[in-house]
Amino acid sequence: MSMAMIGDTVPVEDRQQTLANFLLATIGGLIGGQWISGLIADFVHWRVVFGVLAIGSGLAALLVHAQASVRTVPVIERCKHRARFRTVLEVPQARLVLAVTAIEGLFTLTGFAFVPAYLHNRFGLSLATAGAVMAMYGVGGLAYVALSRVLIRRLVPGVLSSLGGTLLGFAFAIVAIGPRWEWSAIGCFLGGFGFYTLHNTLQTRATEMSPQARGTAVGLFAASLFLGQAVGMSVAAGVIGAFGERTLFYAAAVVLPMLGMAFGRKLDTWASIRCPG
Repeated sequence: MSMAMIGDTVPVEDRQQTLANFLLATIGGLIGGQWISGLIADFVHWRVVFGVLAIGSGLAALLVHAQASVRTVPVIERCKHRARFRTVLEVPQARLVLAVTAIEGLFTLTGFAFVPAYLHNRFGLSLATAGAVMAMYGVGGLAYVALSRVLIRRLVPGVLSSLGGTLLGFAFAIVAIGPRWEWSAIGCFLGGFGFYTLHNTLQTRATEMSPQARGTAVGLFAASLFLGQAVGMSVAAGVIGAFGERTLFYAAAVVLPMLGMAFGRKLDTWASIRCPG
């Protein structure tokens, strides 16, 4: 809903930069959560992490509830909601953005979710140290936000998409082949930078793909990301059980650069259609 509000209130030429600034809160929570969860798992118990998440989510829900008016949605409005879904999904560009986002979630969010366990099992790192290494992913995201104004001004969206996918490929390759755990810190940093470069580009397209149903569009965008992650986690469990984490990392290292470049070419095509000559 925050993305939808940004889409409704910020001109399209400034939107990607505003969304990049919006990522600061997300990344800050990501860094803190990865580090603190490792500390809790090491010094208390890993189950406590989920209790902390439950309490934090409940408090957030109460705060939102206190700000909102609660009402029953009439049947006619539910029908309008279904019509908005059709409005979004009938747009070919929207379907492509949602598909790319799902694949991004499947490989990126799934792959990085297993990095701390991989570092713990392969190099014998404590969970707190593995969480601190994984926090470099968030530091990479902060680096993107810090440089986003320059990058967005100098690079077209198609190049940003390709750059993001390429950096993600390098990141997973480094984590997979690195002979020491320190290499994974570099890989996580590049992964964070690459993910937010690609994802910020997708976010901007999501706010544009159906202006008349923007709330529904960004809702589908978020759902696609986490649906991809859910499918990825289900598949990854079997892959890791049979072949190990590195197989998952190698797959991400191959697929994500191809995804970023293919979507980048599509963005360049759309730009040329909007601005002939």
